Amino acid sequence: MFRNALQLGLALGIFAFPVAQAAPMVWVGTANYAAGPNGDATDGETVGDFDAYDAGPGVALIQGAMNAMENDVLNGYYQSYITAHTRNSATVNAPNLNTQGAGGGGSGYELTMAAVFEETVTSVSGTTANFDMTGGTVNIYLDATPDYSFSGDSGFTDTGAILTGSIVGGGGTFTTGSSFSFGGALVEIMVTGFDSAVFEPDTIIAGTSVFTLQITPNNAEFLSGVSSVLTHNYNSSDDLLVVADGNLDLSAVPEPVSLLLVGSAIAGLVVVRRQRG
Repeated sequence: MFRNALQLGLALGIFAFPVAQAAPMVWVGTANYAAGPNGDATDGETVGDFDAYDAGPGVALIQGAMNAMENDVLNGYYQSYITAHTRNSATVNAPNLNTQGAGGGGSGYELTMAAVFEETVTSVSGTTANFDMTGGTVNIYLDATPDYSFSGDSGFTDTGAILTGSIVGGGGTFTTGSSFSFGGALVEIMVTGFDSAVFEPDTIIAGTSVFTLQITPNNAEFLSGVSSVLTHNYNSSDDLLVVADGNLDLSAVPEPVSLLLVGSAIAGLVVVRRQRG
């Protein structure tokens, strides 16, 4: 079952190392999705070698962002799905990975990502706001019955998580305009557990994630069908709802393994808000 990662640091930057200092190494390995929770012998498969997950366009909801001011603390929610495994940015073959969710006919398996986070507005200047990520959790789920739905706000957390983490840092910026809004963020995460029956080798300790946040005419239709994220309702007069697209690069315990090592890890999410008028 889940394996505690020594003192993980999920960070988009660098987390602390207690005694021995060592930079996290890129994790390269395989994932056996037939061995995970609700994986099955028919659709599950072993994918690898890979070193990163690529997430599809997801949705991030930041409550109170439209009227936020400096030092305000905001709550956010994010959900998306994994579109591909990559190694050195090249796609790794995973023929049974379903990226269509409820529209995919139920074949194959799906991987979904969900996060709950907290951020603090550090500054607001005109139409640009900066923020720090100050807490939260991130999970990746494996489901043998593909059924995620953004408009239905369902199917993202159906089964047990195969990788879990705590958000411990990161930050970003967001700017709004007359016809678009755009931003980006890094999220620092401490990996707290992963399913050792799925991942091989059992040395994941961290990750790094970079996300873009945007509202443009091209994705307005996508967002128009979304009224809630992780069961939290969207209030258009007060909340910010954006398309969030990113990736998760994995890090590993350097060899030989030091029992004092702490790595840095990241999983992605992000959000932003506007100046209170």
